[in-house]
Amino acid sequence: MKAVNDYGMDAQLAAKRQANYDTVLEERITQWIERTCNITRDKEFGPWLQDGTVLLTLTNTLVPDANLKVKTKGKWGERENISSFIKYARQIGVNEASLFPTESLAELKDLQQVMITISAFSKKVQQKASLLKSPIAQDSFLDKPTAAGDKPKKKWVVKPGGSSAPSLLMAGSSNTMQKTKYSDGREAI
Repeated sequence: MKAVNDYGMDAQLAAKRQANYDTVLEERITQWIERTCNITRDKEFGPWLQDGTVLLTLTNTLVPDANLKVKTKGKWGERENISSFIKYARQIGVNEASLFPTESLAELKDLQQVMITISAFSKKVQQKASLLKSPIAQDSFLDKPTAAGDKPKKKWVVKPGGSSAPSLLMAGSSNTMQKTKYSDGREAI
């Protein structure tokens, strides 16, 4: 992950994202996509997904009725591919808080959020596949540890309508205000 600037808040946020990056989850997602789509990753994780074609191939493999078209190369085509994946994920019921914005992948800004979206997408497809009895879609990377002794990571808990933690904007002011005590004026009479 790269920072927009090599100094200041951009660099600090990029460093914080990098520190929280889950390489085990990246490996599980990679193996799941390779197994499901019968493809091999030939680049780093972010650039491999960046043009959106892998995500659309995954979607079309898991849900053939989705019939998502891969757009031509170029920045706008890549963004259209990514947007098509996000739109379809939203359509099948992936929680809005779990979805990544197009820029997160197109500009490689927040790959952790991209992995959260792919994880949520996997769960939704798996739920729908149990109704459709589709063996390919029922396969999930969340069920299979990558190495002996590895355990699946804890599942994300997202509060309805938002994140499970204060936003970065609000984090600086959280817990700084004191609780206001109200008194009923009738008690003083």
